[in-house]
Amino acid sequence: MALTLDNALWRFSCAVYAAGDVGPQCIDLQDRYGIDVNLLLFAAWVGSQGFAMTETTAAEVADVVDAWHTTVVKPLRTARRAAEAHAAEPTIAAHREHLKQVELQAEQIEQAILFRWAEERLPSEPATTTHTAANLRLFLTVSGVPESTAESVVRTLMGAMESA
Repeated sequence: MALTLDNALWRFSCAVYAAGDVGPQCIDLQDRYGIDVNLLLFAAWVGSQGFAMTETTAAEVADVVDAWHTTVVKPLRTARRAAEAHAAEPTIAAHREHLKQVELQAEQIEQAILFRWAEERLPSEPATTTHTAANLRLFLTVSGVPESTAESVVRTLMGAMESA
């Protein structure tokens, strides 16, 4: 089955990431704790769709995208960040912008992989109960994020979802 790049998860993630302090907070989690932001946003999205994650499903989902994230997304991010140090040079700045777009496309592909996994498991009926906060807490806990930081992230993301 072909990947669907423009999907509900991608649109949700773009809207929530752009809201308030979500983007900077996600980058901080990524840098400090090695969080895969796509998995964090996925946990929030499936929770909003009525899917309650467990430690087993969190690990399964992480395994589904691990190879792509490790061999494609992370190296692109590393290259883009390395180019930042030389961005005063216009040619390098243009190359960095190109790397940024390719990295974003790689992130979109990762989300399409996650969306395909979710399509097979999400409830067919509209959600009457959301599991967003619980999913976020679970994901952050199994990722080693301290509880006080995790609660701050949960509040930020929940607030962003309400306003997005």
